Amino acid sequence: MSYFRSWPFRVVPQESPETWADRKELLEKYRGIIDDVVKRRRSAISIVWGEFGAGKSHSLLHLRHTVQSELGCQVVYSPLPKQIRQYSDLYRQGFIGALDFSDVAKATASLWQRLNPHGVDRRIELESVETISKDICKGWYDFAQVLSTLGRTMTLTGNPTDPQCLAGAAWLRGQKLSKSELRLLGVSGNIVYESDFVKATAALVRLFVYSSQEVKPLFWLLDDCHYMATMGRKGLVIIQQGIKDVFNACPEDLGLVMAFASKDSSSLERLLIDDIRSRTLHRVEIPIMSENETEEFVGDLINYPVFRNPEAKQTLYPFKGKALQTFVDRLSKSADLIPREIMKALDQLVSKAEAEIFPEQIEEAFVNDFMQGYRAEESREQ
Repeated sequence: MSYFRSWPFRVVPQESPETWADRKELLEKYRGIIDDVVKRRRSAISIVWGEFGAGKSHSLLHLRHTVQSELGCQVVYSPLPKQIRQYSDLYRQGFIGALDFSDVAKATASLWQRLNPHGVDRRIELESVETISKDICKGWYDFAQVLSTLGRTMTLTGNPTDPQCLAGAAWLRGQKLSKSELRLLGVSGNIVYESDFVKATAALVRLFVYSSQEVKPLFWLLDDCHYMATMGRKGLVIIQQGIKDVFNACPEDLGLVMAFASKDSSSLERLLIDDIRSRTLHRVEIPIMSENETEEFVGDLINYPVFRNPEAKQTLYPFKGKALQTFVDRLSKSADLIPREIMKALDQLVSKAEAEIFPEQIEEAFVNDFMQGYRAEESREQ
């Protein structure tokens, strides 16, 4: 038996978090990022930052869920890959590697069908490849040929394991294909140069944007960018210059969000090159919460329909009287009021209550007893 329909206190964020507890001002800032790209159709770089555990990753995953479910836009979400040295590594692991390739296949099929409305016609298809080369790939005929081949094969067979589809997927991922595989795709060579990986990223952005009749932007959410500090200044500059070049190649319909764990803006500034800093339109800090904000945060969370016990009669069930207020007050004296610390303490508190007093509600005395031990444990860890 449990106080809740399902357990609300998770330190690691859900993959598709629909829940958004309080923090309305932060939510409005994220809405501003979305609106800037969607309504104004201009590309935008946004920087999100806050200390470890402040809710950075959860907020990005919530943004992804919102953009996908409400707007039907393509979202590429990826933590910054570790131990990368050049932009091609970021492309392979943090862009194309973060995409579900079925989405790429569907986009190419949609584009092919729009350009070849009467099915296979070699003359029209040749014209469509020229159109893809001009509008999507900016003159890169090999890339256009791969997109067209993928689109035609998916349209005619619906089989992503067809040899042409598998070869096309490997080529787009930057893998080295044999001469026979290259002939199967009708291309002259592999993706090799760093500048080509930048062009490949931009071409895939345009593919998703223009693959349907209704133009929809693509959002690239790059989390954990603070790990760029481990690359050294040279590696950091190389990666960000590549990101800048992608942004320059996509002046419309690209929402690029770079998220950093950082305690203060000065350390964040040291991680940004001038070319990224000068192109940034939005800066969103995820601050430590006040005690009132924390109470509202917990109240919103435990009353969310996914978690709330349908038999609960009180708004703040299972907390009774001033129990929640006492919890927040005591926690604020031993830890920063950030979601990770709040969730960690609530997980232990409510688990203890379920084991010892359920179905009785949690009162102030129980909270005080727990927090005395919790604070001592935190002190020992430090």
